[in-house]
Amino acid sequence: MLNRNYYLEILDELKDRFIYFSEVGEKLILGLQDEALYKVSVNELFRIVHTIKALLHYADLKDMLKAFKALEDVLSILRNKKPPITQEIVDWLLLLNDTFKFWSDCIEQDKLDDVEPIDSYTLNMIKAASVSSQKPSEILKNLTIVLIETEDNVREGIIKLLSKKVGKIFSAKNATDIGEILSKVKPDILITSTQIYGKNFEAFILKVQEKFVNIPILFLSNKVTLEKDKKFKFGCFDCYVEKPLEMVLLEKKILKIAKTYYDSKDIKLSKNDLDKCINLLKPLPDIVFKLQEVLADKECGSREVANVIVQDPILTTKILRVINSPLYGFKKEIASIQQAVSLLGKDIATSICLQTTMHNNLTIDMSAYGITNDTFYTVSKKRMDLAINWFSKVSFSKLPILSTSALIGNLGQVLISQEINARKQTKDFLNLVRQTNPMAAEVEFLKTTSYDITADILAHWHINPLLVDAVRFTYDFTEAENETKQYAIANYVVFNTINSISSEIDLSIVEDMCEFLEEMNFDPKPYRMAVEKLLKD
Repeated sequence: MLNRNYYLEILDELKDRFIYFSEVGEKLILGLQDEALYKVSVNELFRIVHTIKALLHYADLKDMLKAFKALEDVLSILRNKKPPITQEIVDWLLLLNDTFKFWSDCIEQDKLDDVEPIDSYTLNMIKAASVSSQKPSEILKNLTIVLIETEDNVREGIIKLLSKKVGKIFSAKNATDIGEILSKVKPDILITSTQIYGKNFEAFILKVQEKFVNIPILFLSNKVTLEKDKKFKFGCFDCYVEKPLEMVLLEKKILKIAKTYYDSKDIKLSKNDLDKCINLLKPLPDIVFKLQEVLADKECGSREVANVIVQDPILTTKILRVINSPLYGFKKEIASIQQAVSLLGKDIATSICLQTTMHNNLTIDMSAYGITNDTFYTVSKKRMDLAINWFSKVSFSKLPILSTSALIGNLGQVLISQEINARKQTKDFLNLVRQTNPMAAEVEFLKTTSYDITADILAHWHINPLLVDAVRFTYDFTEAENETKQYAIANYVVFNTINSISSEIDLSIVEDMCEFLEEMNFDPKPYRMAVEKLLKD
């Protein structure tokens, strides 16, 4: 317990600091939008916040301390970013500043009981905004779209939808028009009917891809030809929209492309560079696709999955090792792969196989993050264990996606470490990881995150679109479609609970996540019980 006189001295100092913050805070926050004032503003904000955080710690004012810790993390990220920052971050910071002004009055008037804590959702959204470069809708305003559609009413509907949302849009209804447009315009996104050019459509697309390397293409396909069209696999497996068009769905697909391909004005790891890295990855072995094919059959059971797994000795050994681990706690050793798959469940067994084959296909050197390969795998396993323990009590139907995304969510770090090492920036990158956090370092050096890259790898391997989006929208869950949002929120909690560097659980984070789950209308009790079980094991 602090000496009372010392405690009063700290409160007096807090009053002075809060008064100063209330006087200059808004001006400094607005200064973040001015390139000339950015560095001075962000450094002064960081200095003030760091000082107040230390005083709040000594005064044991936990609710206020939590907010200032979060704000210090955000400012640490912003100090390593180049201006300008998004309006979203500025708006969030101004909202915080208004709250701090009220707290200042409470301290000055000795009414600490009137202080209301800032909810975890708001603090998490501010952190997410500081990492994310721009909202997809903002990115879209700077892009050029070329549209090819033979049906007049469809073409006009799309133009009407996009005309005020994109930078420029050019449209064509036949081969002659499109040839002229593409000779003059370099599109950021191509939207095309699969009916254009008839039988020569495939040759046309290959020619476009040769001229505009790695251009994202969205295909408009008739219901009759949809499955046939998908076999072309020109781009992402999820790049088809079925006619008759639902404009809401079309817009969501375009926004997703904008986020995936053009998430920053200042990209240091370009989409071309990233695609080159991903394309160098070995293709997944046939057994993965056999498993996906079996799972696609609604009539399939554990026996059919086990019959595929048993063809691979490495996967068989891995499954048996997992089922006999302390996590499941069976008294007798499970020696049969059929029994193991039956006890694990076909989806979780498949998730383990997927992770094993993916990691076997990658050369892993995690030195850029300052961790060993063993730590990397430990993080994966602990995250999967947490997801299984948690959602086996919540929604068993969500376990296949969540256990898999938990297991392979850090896959993108492998490519980032590889790229950082190749650039000979390992020391600087690692220093920033230790000073801030891995995501802040990723954004600063490469203007992307390991979760986006993981999603790109999964898309490259034609994995379930829901799994791809569950990972991609982990830190942008408010932007996710309804079907994806709950998965993304669960991933956010799992990834934050298990530290990707130490592989340990931070108990203060657990409390934050419980509050966050309540605000997201999740029951936090199953999550807390899952964490406690993991700590005991």
